[in-house]
Amino acid sequence: MRLSEALPVFKGLELKMSEAYLWCSINFEDYELRKFFSEMTEAELSHARALDSLSSRPETARTSIDLPEGLVRDIRAGLEAKVEALQKEKDVHRAFYLIAEMEQSELNAVFDSTVRGLGELNLAHLELTTKQHIRHLREAAGKFGATPGVREALDGMLVKDRSYYRLFTD
Repeated sequence: MRLSEALPVFKGLELKMSEAYLWCSINFEDYELRKFFSEMTEAELSHARALDSLSSRPETARTSIDLPEGLVRDIRAGLEAKVEALQKEKDVHRAFYLIAEMEQSELNAVFDSTVRGLGELNLAHLELTTKQHIRHLREAAGKFGATPGVREALDGMLVKDRSYYRLFTD
């Protein structure tokens, strides 16, 4: 598959993650919590914009990627289920737990791998986005008193290495 074909799919997944955070920003009354979830919505939108920007580069049409069969389908199904749950979730601890599961999905690995794989295009600044995003989520969980189980899930989150899916052919 060409990277130029995969990027719009990945962009759609980032937009779905943005929707999850948007529901959280709607569902909670605390101003600081709403502000945090709104910032995370914007962060996911910035991931989508970054992928959209990559799509317009001529190099993406020449770059081949190798995605495991069913990866996008599995990610999409998981995200759909999480967004559906977050639309109704009023317990902040449960919301953080669902978000931790959502963020730990392969989606962040795909985004990070895509950016790392295009390092020669001088996109190193985008590589930091996902790591900063996860750090911000961990800090907020501490600030808003997430349960030990949620904090443990967030502490276990990491951005996978480029070789995780071997997205880019040699």
